[in-house]
Amino acid sequence: MTKKYNQVNYDSAQRSLDKLKKAGMVSQDIVIPECNICGNEFSSDRARLGFKVCLDCGEKQAEKVKHCVAPMHKSNYMVFTNANDLKGINNKGGLIK
Repeated sequence: MTKKYNQVNYDSAQRSLDKLKKAGMVSQDIVIPECNICGNEFSSDRARLGFKVCLDCGEKQAEKVKHCVAPMHKSNYMVFTNANDLKGINNKGGLIK
């Protein structure tokens, strides 16, 4: 029953889109973006922001990146993704090798 309901909604939306095209209100086809990893469709708003993956795959990718926020001496906070960059960085004078 769900498949039939979705097909009815799709057909109705397609008819509405065809009417808008004939009236000259829509000049291009609507493209539904697909995730580069899993192939599922995701929001066109997300694609306009520059994302090429769905929310679930993007979250899995984000969990793989490790980062640390450290205060700098007499300065602001910095984000570090490489552990070697952190060693000795906050020793009142800078990096110690």
